[in-house]
Amino acid sequence: MPVPGPVPTRHRPPTDPGGAAPGRWRGALGSASTELVIVTPLLLVLVLASVHVGLWFHARHIVDAAAQEGARSARAVGATDDAGYQRAAQMLHELGSGAVTDPAVTVTRTAGTVTVTVTGRSPAVVPGLTMSVSATTTSPVEEFKP
Repeated sequence: MPVPGPVPTRHRPPTDPGGAAPGRWRGALGSASTELVIVTPLLLVLVLASVHVGLWFHARHIVDAAAQEGARSARAVGATDDAGYQRAAQMLHELGSGAVTDPAVTVTRTAGTVTVTVTGRSPAVVPGLTMSVSATTTSPVEEFKP
């Protein structure tokens, strides 16, 4: 029966006298922590900016839909500017009252057209960065001709 020899130990990579792992400079110890401290806030701002832009696009689509609905309501035979205003305000409320802040609806009418403008601001995710949204829809006024 053979006599067991010494148990092999794991081989550790050699280090230089300063303790740095092979392929690293002696002054590079702790650089990964420093890089993480610098990169993490930048990545966080990048993610927040992406969400901010996404909310801006969403708010833009909402004011566009509200302006179109307001124009549809105001252009009908016998409709008033107030009907267009009420429908645009209702759409803003139904599609998300928090998605557009400080909304304003303006309805103007000429002899043959009605124009509805909806403005507001998108919610701010990044502090200090506010973005405005606006949409205008012009439509011909319907007439009944017997």
